[in-house]
Amino acid sequence: VTIGSASPLHQSCRIPVSLDIGLYRTHLLPASTPIEELVQRLNSLQPNFLRGFPSLLALLVTEQLQGRLHISPRIIATGGEALTKELRQRLRAVWQCSVFDIYGTTEGLFSAECSFGGGMHLFEDLGIVDVVDEHNCPVPDGTLGHKILFTSLFSFTQPIIRYEISDMVTLDPEPCPCGRPFRRISSINGRSDDILYLQGRAGGQVAVHPIHFWDVLESCGDIRQYQVVHEPDGIHLRLVFQEGKEGMASSVKERLAQQLHAQGVCCPPIHVELV
Repeated sequence: VTIGSASPLHQSCRIPVSLDIGLYRTHLLPASTPIEELVQRLNSLQPNFLRGFPSLLALLVTEQLQGRLHISPRIIATGGEALTKELRQRLRAVWQCSVFDIYGTTEGLFSAECSFGGGMHLFEDLGIVDVVDEHNCPVPDGTLGHKILFTSLFSFTQPIIRYEISDMVTLDPEPCPCGRPFRRISSINGRSDDILYLQGRAGGQVAVHPIHFWDVLESCGDIRQYQVVHEPDGIHLRLVFQEGKEGMASSVKERLAQQLHAQGVCCPPIHVELV
């Protein structure tokens, strides 16, 4: 079962449809489906393989723990968003299954996690991947890049040459023990256009990477969903808590302020909105 986009242009829709060739049953459930309906469909389908966006799988973990969802997938694949270490551990703990991360774009860049050496092997027979800095200069393997320039080797109808992707990735400099020749992505650190530039205590601006928000928000198991919005009047945290846990909001706000202070930021006002 794939929980993905309903758009036929999105790879989360195209891949399960293309795999539906009769060898095994495949089902596509739109990610926009209300959570109650998703739980009902999944309970009926009882998938062995479950693929979806990490934020949605986090909601399903909660449904399982609270006794409304009753499934036992053997394999879970995530994609479309960053998979945090905390969520990976929760998925494994709740379903006692293998968890694999998949990274790709509609334009043709694909990679999948390797069970031998860790990291995600790039499908380098399908495209050329250049990890570069902000000036489009290549960075050495093992160094975090500012963006990716991707050239497709199979898109003849719409040629894609050095297409800019704002994802910040690091390529592993070491060969994989599995023996595959393709390079591996060792880490994906969000997107360069997600970086917030905040006033620094020492003057100037400080670039604050999204990971500093993830560290605080993902470590709080009582938060079901969150959104961070940078407005002229400060940072707005839109939070969805587990029922009865709304009192944690002040603690989350304080921890985030401490995290920003540790980055040298003159902390802006933090507004918490309970959704």
